[in-house]
This record gives sequence, structure tokens and C-alpha cells, in this order.
Amino acid sequence: MVEGGNHEVSMQMQAEHLQQIRGDILGKWSSLQDAASEKKKDLMQQLRYHKLIREKDELIAWITDYLQIANDECYKDTSNLKGKKRQHQDLLEEIDMKEVID
Repeated sequence: MVEGGNHEVSMQMQAEHLQQIRGDILGKWSSLQDAASEKKKDLMQQLRYHKLIREKDELIAWITDYLQIANDECYKDTSNLKGKKRQHQDLLEEIDMKEVID
């Protein structure tokens, strides 16, 4: 009967040890999920930042292109007024489109 009692105590100790290991694993899993959530949040912030930088660069390039057109003194040459008028209309349409998108 003593051997049966020792066996039960040993089984109970093993069960307690397994429960402790299980608890440790679940705790580590929870910590891993929290860390992954924080990392995702940081990555999303970085993505928004990079999109903003890209949009800024595109806007600067767009403004630079149209400043060159605006500062072009070929307006004095009246032979191409229809072309200049079309460029002006295109610019106005593009500005309207950008306002609608934003």
C-alpha cells in the first residue's frame, strides 16, 4: 500500500509541475502577443509617416513642375496661346481633382 501512496504523490507532483509549465508557457504566449501588438502599432505609424513623406515629395515635384510653367516667359510669344490656355485649364482641373481627393 505504501508503494501505491508514493505513486499517487509522484503523479500529483508531476501534475503540479505540468500545470506550472503550462502557466509559464501561457504567460510567455501572452507577453509575445502583447509585444507583437506593439510592434504592429509601431509599424503602422511608420507606414503612415512614409506615406506622408511620399505625398510631400510628390506635391513638391508637382508644384515645382507648375512653377516652371508659370515662370516661363514664353507667354510673350502669342503664337501658342491655345496651348498655354490648355495648360492652364489642365492645371485648374488637376487642382480641383487634388482638392476632391484630399
